[in-house]
Amino acid sequence: MAADSFVVIGDTTVARRVCSSLAQRGHEVRHLVGPDDDELRRTLDGAPVRGIAILLQDDVHALRYALAATHIQPSAPMTVTIFDRTIGDQLARFLPQCDVTSPADLAAPSLAGPCIEPGLVAVTRVGERPRGIRSVGAVLDEVPVTLRAHRRWRTWPMQVAGLWGSHETGTRILLAGLLGLAAALAGDWMWLTAGEGHGAADAFHEAVRVVTTVGPAADPHGNTPYALVASTAMLMTIVFTAMCAAGMVDRLLGPRLTALLGARAVPGPGTSSWSGSDRSGCACAGNCARWGYRWSASNATPTPATCSWCGS
Repeated sequence: MAADSFVVIGDTTVARRVCSSLAQRGHEVRHLVGPDDDELRRTLDGAPVRGIAILLQDDVHALRYALAATHIQPSAPMTVTIFDRTIGDQLARFLPQCDVTSPADLAAPSLAGPCIEPGLVAVTRVGERPRGIRSVGAVLDEVPVTLRAHRRWRTWPMQVAGLWGSHETGTRILLAGLLGLAAALAGDWMWLTAGEGHGAADAFHEAVRVVTTVGPAADPHGNTPYALVASTAMLMTIVFTAMCAAGMVDRLLGPRLTALLGARAVPGPGTSSWSGSDRSGCACAGNCARWGYRWSASNATPTPATCSWCGS
């Protein structure tokens, strides 16, 4: 082959587009779909090539071709797609002339753009700050993207709001019961502090007795309105307690697809969601999490393996 030629190995869409792009620029390109050792040696043996691109979806095959190509032409610049971070880092250290990337690295910017801000074609990273790409007619314009600060206290209300959208009936019943008990406790406490002039601690003690259906600490004779309120609250508390128990039993005995709080909670407002935890999705999730944006993903596999990209 000529010294100004390129060798592309792989049968992926990226490999075919790279071949087409190089050919349009007037370079000589040799495209090898799945060469064996003899074909690879015949192609690379002779004059040094300008570059080698190994664009595969299988890390093992990509690693094998990279080592074989380096053995034939040690000084040829090389680009290899490796998804696994550990394999990629080891290959980059072992072959200094090799530039290791992955299909997820190439697809993640275009996936993260619409998730972070509507109208963005892609989001790339310049140092530690993201930069957005917006399409203005036929021109691509680079715009700044504001990073979101991590505030733990803001995620809890969003997760509670997301529980209302849960498709699990037991979760909704459990949440309704808990909110009902909290409302009864808060209402009784406010009645005693604001309406009856009780101290905060004494009012809380009596409110807890009402919620636990023990009854007010003091005899409510002569205070008919509060007696009616306390009696109604105790009757409603029985209903709310039964709802909590039913929701808890359903979550303990049934399949727990989501958690009430935490990483597996139902996504609330302001969360980017997608279906499938493939390589591109993991890369997009890593970028969104690094830049302070909440994300969630669903996967058809009941117990997926730990992702080598983000560790989730």
